[in-house]
Amino acid sequence: MIYWLGIDNEAPDVAEAAKELGRFYMLSLGHGETIVSLKNELDHVAAYVNVQNMRFEDHFKLTIDVPEELYDYKIIKIILQPLVENAILHGIREKSSESGEITIRAGLEDGVITISIEDDGIGIPEEKLGTLLTRGEKNSGYGVWNIHERIQLSYGTQYGLRYTSRPYIGTTVFITFPALL
Repeated sequence: MIYWLGIDNEAPDVAEAAKELGRFYMLSLGHGETIVSLKNELDHVAAYVNVQNMRFEDHFKLTIDVPEELYDYKIIKIILQPLVENAILHGIREKSSESGEITIRAGLEDGVITISIEDDGIGIPEEKLGTLLTRGEKNSGYGVWNIHERIQLSYGTQYGLRYTSRPYIGTTVFITFPALL
């Protein structure tokens, strides 16, 4: 409805924002599934970044460098988007330019998929980096811990998140999980 109101009132930006937001929510709901294809998760992230670019005037460049042969592998739903959101809000938006780049890569080796999400934000201080994956630590977000915990509960403690970061250069989060079709 909002899309058509935007069209009828000659407000193409509103129409496009409504269309992209609808796509984002459709992918978020995903017919009630908890496990989705990697392609679905990547589309969800792209829709999220598109909405953020409408809000922040194209300040974020998203590059998805994932081989198509990995698209059908299964991943827990809503794993990547919160990590990209953190990269934008706590990394890139904290820079003086408030703009930057995020690159998502993935690979398959020995039955394990590793996805990296790299940003060129402000980085994470060393003292906070060590507490990101610990539940209930002061100044630690529950979102990152929740994602790590969901992966480990689903697949085992050898899987999950790992962070590297360099001040004023950026942060990379690595997500590992078994390759399942």
